[in-house]
Amino acid sequence: MAAPTQHSMTTGILVEYYVLTAIALVLVIARLWMRLAITARNWGWDDYTIVIAWLCSVVGLILIQLAANIGSNPMSTGQSGPAKLRSIRFNTFFEMASIVCTLVTKFSICCYILRIRDDRRMRWALAFLMVPMTLITVAIVIVLSVSCTPLWSDNIPTTCVPVSGMYTAAYVQSALTIVVDLCLTSAPVIILWDVRIQLGRKLFVCGLMSLGLIATLSNALRSYWQYHQSSRGLSFNMTWLTVFCILEQSAGIIAACIPACVPIFRRGRAKEASQNGLLADRQNYYELSNQYSAQGKSLDRTSYTTTTVGEECVVTVDPVIKSGKSSV
Repeated sequence: MAAPTQHSMTTGILVEYYVLTAIALVLVIARLWMRLAITARNWGWDDYTIVIAWLCSVVGLILIQLAANIGSNPMSTGQSGPAKLRSIRFNTFFEMASIVCTLVTKFSICCYILRIRDDRRMRWALAFLMVPMTLITVAIVIVLSVSCTPLWSDNIPTTCVPVSGMYTAAYVQSALTIVVDLCLTSAPVIILWDVRIQLGRKLFVCGLMSLGLIATLSNALRSYWQYHQSSRGLSFNMTWLTVFCILEQSAGIIAACIPACVPIFRRGRAKEASQNGLLADRQNYYELSNQYSAQGKSLDRTSYTTTTVGEECVVTVDPVIKSGKSSV
């Protein structure tokens, strides 16, 4: 089988990136419109962070496009001098933007989970996951910054560290990201376990939240490629790592937005129920989730909460122990 050419690889990467970025943009806009127009400005930190994550993805797209515009070709083994340096420079900065995008997406998912259940135990659990994730991300950015120095001048000879040394930190980041993804995916299952809603609806909610496993799979493929292709050299590996990084970060943003956008498609059903007198106020069927605990007014015995797809449940709360049982 013939090796991929410079043109085919560059075109394929750009097509992948533009298509996934456009899909993510549509879902981000739909999410923001739902927050502002449908759920009465129910805006939160999960929305801020998902916008920041998408902007980081756009920064990466600009870097890849600039690399393509100047004709850089990381697949080529014959590049030398300024051309090779520019190729490495843009790919290095892209990888920085990519891992920051992945981190911010995880923060968005954590904030979204806190919409469903916001208590001290959940906050500590999410902090336990995200603190090491943040620290390893900072470490990876530092490693990438010194991977090939200097990156700011075409006239100074560049010195790059061995590929195997760079990937050691990347393996740690990938492993930790996979653990965090699995924990965030299982969180809705734990939260909804005792909520008395139909089993099919529970599975639907958990299925939506598990879409993030696509990003987990991309992460695993990236690590697999790093391990088996480390002997091919830095430039060769950067091309395929770019493919997997684009898929991972874009899949994360898309998966984070889909559960939040589901109420848009159920708005018609909610209006019909409201007209029939089944919904008493604006906290209706298509409202995504409950307000943050700090923003809402809690009742002594009874409060209302909604699942990730807008299922409203009555939760009886003990004012002393602050634990609840739900009923519908």
